[in-house]
Amino acid sequence: MNEHKITSKNLHDIGYKTLFSDNAYLMHVHKKSHGISRAVYLITDFFDNKEPIKVRMRQLSIDLVEQVLSLSIQPSPERKSLLDNLIKTNLSLISFSEIAMFSGIESQMNHSVLCAEIQGLMSVIEERETPGRLGGHFVLDEAFFSKENKPEISIPIHPVIKKPTIHTKPITEGTDTSDKRKSERRNAILGIIKNKVNASIKDIAEGVVGCSEKTVQRELLDMVAGGLLKKEGERRWSRYSLISL
Repeated sequence: MNEHKITSKNLHDIGYKTLFSDNAYLMHVHKKSHGISRAVYLITDFFDNKEPIKVRMRQLSIDLVEQVLSLSIQPSPERKSLLDNLIKTNLSLISFSEIAMFSGIESQMNHSVLCAEIQGLMSVIEERETPGRLGGHFVLDEAFFSKENKPEISIPIHPVIKKPTIHTKPITEGTDTSDKRKSERRNAILGIIKNKVNASIKDIAEGVVGCSEKTVQRELLDMVAGGLLKKEGERRWSRYSLISL
């Protein structure tokens, strides 16, 4: 008999399942938006009541919950407009939080945690709602289209075994120039990230002269793999920061 007892917890779960027709994705994004809204109210509770940004951030957090709720009922023709508004609301929250941090009324820790949660929500929504999505960690080589693509023969009739080429001394032609450019790129990237909290790929690419965004993205992934940088978020929501030693 106890297994059928109604409690506040299972009543809450029953409400979610009824509202979202037991759709795990919709339940997840709603709970995440609800958590973000609660966090915004807790953070802004320490703001002065005369601060306009306090009212604005709270209103945006309420809008976020309402927009996520609308995902369960919005028909396809209006869905793109709703998703655009969701992205705008999330980016506005991040921007206002950053302003509050630089103004000294919000701690850097609270800003970082809040932004990471917002970016996580956007990544989940983008992953589910974007059709024909590509792998997030694949970066197309810039020289791909200049390479000569020849069909490979999987089973050669007369396979030729080539002896490995042994170089008596290392090949250094062009290496110094390449290493110098790579070092200059990395120093420029580190300088930008030191001066900007949670910098995006676009922020960084704009500050690296004579270097494409794809090249910057490859450098960032190498630096993350090498333990120099920390990455939060996915795709265009990715943000990079220095790893504290």
